[in-house]
Amino acid sequence: ATWWIWLMLGLIAFAAQLAAGARWSLLMTGAQVLAVGLIAFLSVKFGYGKFLKRHLVSLIIAILGVILWAFTRQPLLALLIVISIDIMGYWLTIVKTWKAPQTETLITWELVSVSGCLGFLAVGELNFTKLVYPIYIALGNSLMMVVILYRRSLKAN
Repeated sequence: ATWWIWLMLGLIAFAAQLAAGARWSLLMTGAQVLAVGLIAFLSVKFGYGKFLKRHLVSLIIAILGVILWAFTRQPLLALLIVISIDIMGYWLTIVKTWKAPQTETLITWELVSVSGCLGFLAVGELNFTKLVYPIYIALGNSLMMVVILYRRSLKAN
């Protein structure tokens, strides 16, 4: 469920950043959408765990956020909605990773964190609407790296 939430949110973030005038930093978001989309489709067959009630609740909230953004048509509001909903996706993954840290590939989270940093640098101006999403991606993925490393170290001991 998390990957499907992230795919939907990535598409919205891409559209909102484009509407805000972002150009080169869209490469990070576009690459993220492609990678997340691939994983979402692969998760149907090879996914870990089961579809739980909390996944359904997160998907419903994500859909409501999309509907809200459709009515507002404000890029910054759309990005803030995306980030708020995305935090739920991270939460679902953090809970799963806390229990089973071996199910996550550390290098993936590292690379996406680096892409967020590069997306930040690619913006080229101090514009909150253009910067908020790359910053969020860098910080969110860095947090996931910390959880993975911490839980793996505890399991190793």
